[in-house]
Amino acid sequence: AITIGTLNVRSIMNKTPGVLSHLDEVGCDICLIQETFIRSGDSAKIQEIQDEGWNIYSSPRPNLKGDGIAVLFKPGTMVSPSTVNTSYKSFQVMEVIVGKGDDLVPLYNVYWPPYSAKAKFTEAVFLDEFEEYLGE
Repeated sequence: AITIGTLNVRSIMNKTPGVLSHLDEVGCDICLIQETFIRSGDSAKIQEIQDEGWNIYSSPRPNLKGDGIAVLFKPGTMVSPSTVNTSYKSFQVMEVIVGKGDDLVPLYNVYWPPYSAKAKFTEAVFLDEFEEYLGE
Protein backbone atom coordinates (compact mmCIF):
# COMPACT_ATOMS: atom_id res chain seq x y z
CA ALA A 1 0.00 0.00 0.00
CA ILE A 2 1.10 3.55 -0.70
CA THR A 3 0.29 6.33 1.77
CA ILE A 4 -0.48 9.68 0.11
CA GLY A 5 -0.82 13.02 1.85
CA THR A 6 -1.21 16.71 1.10
CA LEU A 7 0.23 19.62 3.05
CA ASN A 8 0.24 23.39 2.71
CA VAL A 9 3.64 24.11 4.23
CA ARG A 10 3.56 27.91 3.84
CA SER A 11 7.28 27.78 2.92
CA ILE A 12 9.36 24.66 3.14
CA MET A 13 12.42 26.90 2.90
CA ASN A 14 12.80 27.41 6.65
CA LYS A 15 11.27 24.18 7.96
CA THR A 16 12.47 21.39 5.72
CA PRO A 17 13.73 19.05 8.50
CA GLY A 18 10.46 19.35 10.46
CA VAL A 19 8.26 18.75 7.41
CA LEU A 20 10.25 15.72 6.25
CA SER A 21 10.41 14.32 9.79
CA HIS A 22 6.61 14.64 10.06
CA LEU A 23 6.11 12.84 6.74
CA ASP A 24 8.41 10.04 7.91
CA GLU A 25 6.60 9.79 11.27
CA VAL A 26 3.18 9.38 9.62
CA GLY A 27 4.54 6.90 7.07
CA CYS A 28 3.85 9.07 4.03
CA ASP A 29 5.20 7.77 0.70
CA ILE A 30 3.96 10.62 -1.52
CA CYS A 31 3.01 14.12 -0.43
CA LEU A 32 1.47 16.89 -2.52
CA ILE A 33 2.89 20.16 -1.18
CA GLN A 34 1.48 23.66 -1.63
CA GLU A 35 3.11 27.05 -1.01
CA THR A 36 6.65 25.67 -1.11
CA PHE A 37 8.23 29.08 -1.77
CA ILE A 38 10.90 27.19 -3.72
CA ARG A 39 12.14 29.39 -6.55
CA SER A 40 13.68 28.40 -9.87
CA GLY A 41 17.35 27.79 -9.21
CA ASP A 42 16.96 26.79 -5.54
CA SER A 43 19.19 23.78 -6.15
CA ALA A 44 20.51 23.79 -2.56
CA LYS A 45 16.97 23.30 -1.18
CA ILE A 46 16.24 20.53 -3.70
CA GLN A 47 19.53 18.85 -2.74
CA GLU A 48 18.72 19.15 0.98
CA ILE A 49 15.39 17.39 0.41
CA GLN A 50 17.09 14.65 -1.60
CA ASP A 51 19.82 14.26 1.03
CA GLU A 52 17.05 13.60 3.59
CA GLY A 53 15.83 10.62 1.52
CA TRP A 54 13.08 12.18 -0.60
CA ASN A 55 12.67 12.81 -4.31
CA ILE A 56 10.94 15.97 -5.48
CA TYR A 57 9.21 17.39 -8.52
CA SER A 58 8.96 21.15 -7.94
CA SER A 59 6.93 23.72 -9.86
CA PRO A 60 7.76 27.27 -8.74
CA ARG A 61 5.21 29.97 -9.46
CA PRO A 62 6.74 32.05 -12.27
CA ASN A 63 7.27 35.75 -11.61
CA LEU A 64 5.79 35.67 -8.11
CA LYS A 65 7.46 35.52 -4.73
CA GLY A 66 6.12 32.63 -2.70
CA ASP A 67 3.58 30.08 -3.82
CA GLY A 68 4.90 27.08 -5.74
CA ILE A 69 3.83 23.46 -5.54
CA ALA A 70 5.71 20.18 -5.41
CA VAL A 71 5.37 16.45 -5.09
CA LEU A 72 7.66 14.74 -2.58
CA PHE A 73 8.06 10.99 -2.80
CA LYS A 74 10.17 8.25 -1.30
CA PRO A 75 12.74 6.48 -3.49
CA GLY A 76 11.28 3.29 -4.92
CA THR A 77 7.84 4.86 -5.27
CA MET A 78 6.95 4.95 -8.96
CA VAL A 79 6.03 8.61 -9.64
CA SER A 80 6.29 10.23 -13.07
CA PRO A 81 5.45 13.80 -14.04
CA SER A 82 2.66 14.32 -16.56
CA THR A 83 3.34 16.17 -19.79
CA VAL A 84 -0.03 17.96 -19.79
CA ASN A 85 0.14 21.75 -20.32
CA THR A 86 -0.95 23.15 -16.96
CA SER A 87 -0.35 26.91 -17.12
CA TYR A 88 -3.15 29.06 -15.69
CA LYS A 89 -3.24 32.58 -14.28
CA SER A 90 -5.37 31.97 -11.20
CA PHE A 91 -4.07 28.62 -9.96
CA GLN A 92 -1.25 26.12 -10.18
CA VAL A 93 -1.65 22.45 -10.94
CA MET A 94 0.86 19.63 -11.13
CA GLU A 95 -0.11 16.23 -12.44
CA VAL A 96 1.83 13.06 -11.68
CA ILE A 97 1.21 9.42 -12.43
CA VAL A 98 1.79 6.84 -9.70
CA GLY A 99 2.50 3.21 -10.55
CA LYS A 100 3.68 1.36 -13.63
CA GLY A 101 2.30 -0.79 -16.41
CA ASP A 102 -1.49 -1.09 -16.25
CA ASP A 103 -1.61 -0.06 -12.57
CA LEU A 104 -1.52 3.73 -12.98
CA VAL A 105 -3.20 6.31 -10.77
CA PRO A 106 -3.14 10.05 -11.57
CA LEU A 107 -2.64 12.56 -8.75
CA TYR A 108 -3.43 16.26 -9.07
CA ASN A 109 -1.85 18.92 -6.86
CA VAL A 110 -3.98 22.09 -7.21
CA TYR A 111 -3.30 25.39 -5.45
CA TRP A 112 -5.43 28.52 -5.79
CA PRO A 113 -3.97 31.38 -3.75
CA PRO A 114 -6.46 33.51 -1.84
CA TYR A 115 -7.39 36.85 -3.36
CA SER A 116 -4.80 39.47 -2.41
CA ALA A 117 -2.96 42.51 -3.77
CA LYS A 118 -0.55 40.20 -5.62
CA ALA A 119 -3.08 37.50 -6.59
CA LYS A 120 -6.06 39.44 -7.91
CA PHE A 121 -8.00 36.47 -9.24
CA THR A 122 -11.55 36.11 -8.01
CA GLU A 123 -13.34 32.85 -7.37
CA ALA A 124 -15.19 33.35 -10.68
CA VAL A 125 -11.88 33.57 -12.60
CA PHE A 126 -10.60 30.46 -10.84
CA LEU A 127 -13.78 28.51 -11.56
CA ASP A 128 -13.70 29.50 -15.24
CA GLU A 129 -10.07 28.44 -15.59
CA PHE A 130 -10.59 25.27 -13.55
CA GLU A 131 -13.52 24.29 -15.76
CA GLU A 132 -11.28 24.81 -18.79
CA TYR A 133 -8.61 22.63 -17.16
CA LEU A 134 -11.10 19.85 -16.44
CA GLY A 135 -12.23 19.95 -20.06
CA GLU A 136 -8.73 19.24 -21.36
